[in-house]
This record gives sequence, C-alpha cells and structure tokens, in this order.
Amino acid sequence: MSYIIDAWLERPDPYLRITHRHTGIRVIEWRNEKITTLLEQGVICPQDLQQSQCCSKELVQELFVLACLEGGRCDCQNETGAPH
Repeated sequence: MSYIIDAWLERPDPYLRITHRHTGIRVIEWRNEKITTLLEQGVICPQDLQQSQCCSKELVQELFVLACLEGGRCDCQNETGAPH
C-alpha cells in the first residue's frame, strides 16, 4: 500500500493528513490545536516531513502508530473508510 502525506504546518490552521494513494481515502487527519500540540511536544518534527522521502514507509508507519496510541483510541480508518 502507498500513501500520500499532505502537511501544511506553518499556517494559522495547520493540518496533516495521510491519504491512500490509489483510493483517495483519508485515513488520518490532524488539524488546528491537535497538530499544534503534537508539534509543541516534539512528537511530530516538520523537518521529517520536508525531506525528499517524506512518504517513506517508516514515517507513515510511525504516524499510524501515533494515531492509534493517542488517547487510547484509534483515529485510523480501514480502506473502506470505516473506523477500526
């Protein structure tokens, strides 16, 4: 599976989302206060997302794990768009 990471972190309403490349289904999305908190805590590093291989398998896996561990619930969706 391949995914697209779309992140715009340096704007008044920052966001980060991961989309399945072939279906276009959004599987993770963080916006506004949530992404700001993750950046302030150092959980997400903008430099990791700016590198030429920002869509590396390892980075996507780390973001999926973070989404699933956060708050004891999973914000991920399966390929059909249904919550896990």
